[in-house]
Amino acid sequence: IKTSNGEPIGSSRFCNYNPIANSIEIGYTFFSRNCWGKPYNFSAKNLMINYAFQFVDNIIFHIGAGNIRSQKAIEKIGAIKIAEEVHEYYGEDSSLNYVYEIKKQFGKSINKIMKNKFIIALIVIITSFNFCFAQTNSSNRATYQCIPCGYECDKATYQQPGVCKSCNMELVNTKSIVFKTIQPNDICNYIKTHPNVVLLDVRTIEEFAGKSEPNFGTLKNAINIPVQELEAKIATIQAIKNKAIIVYCSHSHRSLRASYLLTQNGFTNVTNMAGGMSVITSKECMK
Repeated sequence: IKTSNGEPIGSSRFCNYNPIANSIEIGYTFFSRNCWGKPYNFSAKNLMINYAFQFVDNIIFHIGAGNIRSQKAIEKIGAIKIAEEVHEYYGEDSSLNYVYEIKKQFGKSINKIMKNKFIIALIVIITSFNFCFAQTNSSNRATYQCIPCGYECDKATYQQPGVCKSCNMELVNTKSIVFKTIQPNDICNYIKTHPNVVLLDVRTIEEFAGKSEPNFGTLKNAINIPVQELEAKIATIQAIKNKAIIVYCSHSHRSLRASYLLTQNGFTNVTNMAGGMSVITSKECMK
């Protein structure tokens, strides 16, 4: 019986005690299919064998001629085939059984076999635990990537901090990159349904004013803080720290850096516009 839930998993019994041969039979052993190939049968047999040898010198097993699994299992614990007999069990046709015997003098070797099986099982359990622990430890290990810059190197991950060889940006813990992303084709609808969203243009003053080439325009009601000045001006925009903010630039390179910088300074609802102003097709929300 499983102690965890009280569910029966199998049964066995002592039967056919023979005082002349000083023997007893262990038989009628059944285990549920999900217990096959596991230590339950060996453990039950070991318990019953050790108990029986306190009173008898020989233990008998009757195993069906076609039950190869049980024959091999009983042979592994020292049983020897001594006869073949035809038996007729209640409700079944007669069938050929093989008779196996274990003598008391082999008791110590049986215990040794059982002990070795326990040690092997323990090694398997420990090995499995170590593997699972290693897998868990591996999955919990920090990974790093460059501060998002909008280039292919954003996809590369590393096992330790440092500097990205492609863009020279700092490698940061991937879990620290928490800002969201919005597609340029969705921006106008989003602004229409979220009129209080803060639009932060992090391009240069000239780009924001449309005085540089190419001129990609800007969004209505946006504020401008060039990315180069953003860190120094963080203290001046604390009033929007918990507001929804959409950050953008021309090609979504500078805006990614700005979005990361904002979240690292406690801004809680930051979204980067992918692609930037260069790919916006709708003019509805543009100045």
